[in-house]
Amino acid sequence: VPVTAIRTWKKRDSEEILGTVVTVVIPARNFSTLSVKIPNSKAYEKASGEVGLSAKFTGLSVRPYAMKGTNGELVSGWTATAESVELSEGGDFL
Repeated sequence: VPVTAIRTWKKRDSEEILGTVVTVVIPARNFSTLSVKIPNSKAYEKASGEVGLSAKFTGLSVRPYAMKGTNGELVSGWTATAESVELSEGGDFL
C-alpha cells in the first residue's frame, strides 16, 4: 500500500522512541488513511521524502474504537499495529 508518512513513535510526554508509525493510504477505501504502529522498528530511518514508498506489513492487526470526546461527542476510528514492515520504492497504485 502507498506510504504517505513515516515518523518515530514516541512514548507520550517523553522522547523515548517505541518504534515507527507508518501512515498509508487505501485507494480502495476512498483514499482513507491508516496509521500503523510498529513496535521496536527503525523503519523511520529510511524516510527521506524524496522517493515514494510502499509498505507491506507482517502481523497487521486493525481494530475499531469509539469513545466520548471532550464535549461528549462520539469519536471513532481505527487503530492498527503490526509486527514488522517492509518498505520498497514506488509502485503503481491507481
